[in-house]
Amino acid sequence: MFKSQNQPLNPLASELEHGGVAQKAFEVERAKKPSRAMWLGLGSLVLVALAVVFVLPEVVSKYELPLERRFEKLPNSSIAPQAPIVPVSPFEAAQQSMRRQEAQDVLEGLLNSQKQLEALEVRSWANDLYEEALGLAAAGDDAYRNQEFVSAIQSYELGASALSGLLENLPASTSQLLEEAENAFNNFDASLALELYTLALVLQPQNQDALIGLERSRVLDDVVSMIDEGNALLQSGDLTEALDIFRLIVGLDTRNEYAQSKISEIEAQILEIEFASLMSQGYALRQRGQLTEAIETFLLAAGIGIRESDALAALQQVETQIANERIRMLNTEILEAEAEERWQDAVDAYAEALIIDPNLLFAIEGLKIATQRATLDRLLNRAIEEPLRLSEQSVYEESLRYYFTGRDIDSPGSLLSSQLDRLQSLLEIAKIPQTVTFVSDNLTNVTLLRVRDLGVFSTTSLELTPGEYVAVGRREGYRDTRKEFVVGFDGPTSIVSVECLERIASTIGRR
Repeated sequence: MFKSQNQPLNPLASELEHGGVAQKAFEVERAKKPSRAMWLGLGSLVLVALAVVFVLPEVVSKYELPLERRFEKLPNSSIAPQAPIVPVSPFEAAQQSMRRQEAQDVLEGLLNSQKQLEALEVRSWANDLYEEALGLAAAGDDAYRNQEFVSAIQSYELGASALSGLLENLPASTSQLLEEAENAFNNFDASLALELYTLALVLQPQNQDALIGLERSRVLDDVVSMIDEGNALLQSGDLTEALDIFRLIVGLDTRNEYAQSKISEIEAQILEIEFASLMSQGYALRQRGQLTEAIETFLLAAGIGIRESDALAALQQVETQIANERIRMLNTEILEAEAEERWQDAVDAYAEALIIDPNLLFAIEGLKIATQRATLDRLLNRAIEEPLRLSEQSVYEESLRYYFTGRDIDSPGSLLSSQLDRLQSLLEIAKIPQTVTFVSDNLTNVTLLRVRDLGVFSTTSLELTPGEYVAVGRREGYRDTRKEFVVGFDGPTSIVSVECLERIASTIGRR
């Protein structure tokens, strides 16, 4: 509702109260013949038209808006005489009525805009513009009372346009409110920020920025207090408690960038302190010779997530130190193994050294020699431990090559010398035949496999070199017999008896 000079103005309501024109609606029934109700309606319309033409001018001449009776000039009155009333023609009266209706229509739109703006608490965000619009509406009311309907329409339209402009500019008004609210928030003025964000939500209830700002403003005072507390803890060096405080702040206000930056800053400081502590521990362990523990500590430092290259460099230094010490130990083991002719141990030590550092020249060259000596040692030992294999010509010749290879080695060592002497003796004995006596029943045909057929005999002798032999006996009606024996390197072989004694049962004549 508009006000002018503190008086409520509503010409439409006033006119209705004092006898305005009412239109009656009627309904036409669709029928072939006009009904009685239709004739009555037409008659009513004729009466209304006659009233407009003949009665309305008389009413207008006697009354003025808001339909108050004109004062007649009293005799002997001090009031100046009014101009004579000019009769209003029916056409002019109809024009006035149309303009009045048009003014009322414009006013209705203006009132609708006013109602919407009042609901949006317009006086809180555009009071001056709103008052200007109400002033235009009040001017329209004054013109309406004076039946200056054209002027009233113009004033009402200007007022309605001003109010519509306020409604159309709601987004811009909201943006301005949000900007002012954000400034208030940044200045830690929680009450003003709450007021402005709340007002912005009146204009746009679903505005996300306003909703978020409102929630943040509600905890702003608590957040500011906690920020001061957290910064004080930082000044005193209590990083852990300060970190807890700033994390609580983020819990209250998840969009608080200051608290988030402080959390990152404190976490970085804590990591730096932890890293420096681990590095110091690692160097101290290395200094004490606890290299394995030092490696574990440097690995922990590298896994923290900062300055990994520094931790890995320290780790590499310790690993290099361990590798060098291990290589020195392996070199000592190699010298001992070679002196004791434990060539396989020397091979293993050389191989381990090359795993640590593949470019170790002494290990590359030493591994070749040690491998050759280990192979020779293995072959010599087998020939000595299995001398009966020397009965095979290929094995004998191979063992002979090993023997001469060993003899060609300068400073062979006591172990190799004893191996060569023993092999030499075995090689010599391996070619010296020994007499072997065979005993049979003079009925069994005896064959010495891979040597010769001995035939049937009761006693016979044969010169055989050391080795493993097999004698086979066969006799008609008896099961074959097989006799394995060894001609050793340590003296005469015992007598070998070969006889077929197990008779085979005959099946001739059986059904």
